Amino acid sequence: MGGEDRSCPPSELRELAKEVLPLVQEAGEIAHSYFWQQELRIDTKADGSPVTRADRETEERLRLRLTALGNSFGMIGEEFGEEGTDRDFVWVIDPIDGTRAFTRGLPTGPCSSRCCNETSL
Repeated sequence: MGGEDRSCPPSELRELAKEVLPLVQEAGEIAHSYFWQQELRIDTKADGSPVTRADRETEERLRLRLTALGNSFGMIGEEFGEEGTDRDFVWVIDPIDGTRAFTRGLPTGPCSSRCCNETSL
């Protein structure tokens, strides 16, 4: 805030992407492992949208792995809320992009994440 430049140089973003891509793929594999299950339990969140164990485990794993990188990013997740949103950069996590379709056996984007700064939130 206060007019400071909080952008991340492109070279640092490329390095971060190299570190994070395998973590997102790993989390996506969790969601994928639930895709063909016949007995997928579907709960309903307070807003009426569906949530599954796959959603929760995928986000939980990604949060854990991103935190282990040792960086000081905040996080906003669809299933586990916000933490550290006052930090310069924040991860936004949607563990299964299209849970309703996922629960019906339709292919969806299994894991979506984005690193944002205050100008892109």
